Amino acid sequence: MLKITLALSLLAAPLSACRLPFEPTLEAARAKAVARDLPVLMLFTGSDWSLRSVTLDKELLENQAIEKILETSFILMMVDFPQRVKLVATQQSANTALAEKFQVSHFPTLISLRPDGSEIGRLEFHSATVDSMTKTLNGWISQATKTGQGN
Repeated sequence: MLKITLALSLLAAPLSACRLPFEPTLEAARAKAVARDLPVLMLFTGSDWSLRSVTLDKELLENQAIEKILETSFILMMVDFPQRVKLVATQQSANTALAEKFQVSHFPTLISLRPDGSEIGRLEFHSATVDSMTKTLNGWISQATKTGQGN
């Protein structure tokens, strides 16, 4: 019963990663990435229904070390698919198009792109530690300057 209560309380909380500086569109994220010579990190999430999305947020994205990496080394973009909050039709359509373009069917999924739009890597999140997430992010940062597909 305690696990069910904890899961429900986690799902009731909105995704707090939104305090990070997320760009509203992929075009805006890529333009900023080009200007700042940084990779884009897209977070495909189900912020109000996916327990893994909430876990990623609470256990990793709110961690100071990871938050600092994200703020200084990536241009962030959230692609959210909430169920309890209705997105405006244009946003829902744009998010669906991005999920189809990047073939995302798992929530959450993190995808890192070079400023030119080529994919560096992706992580279909199930669980991770701060150390393993830091290693993944730093690997993507080092791959961002290399040309071609770095998957």
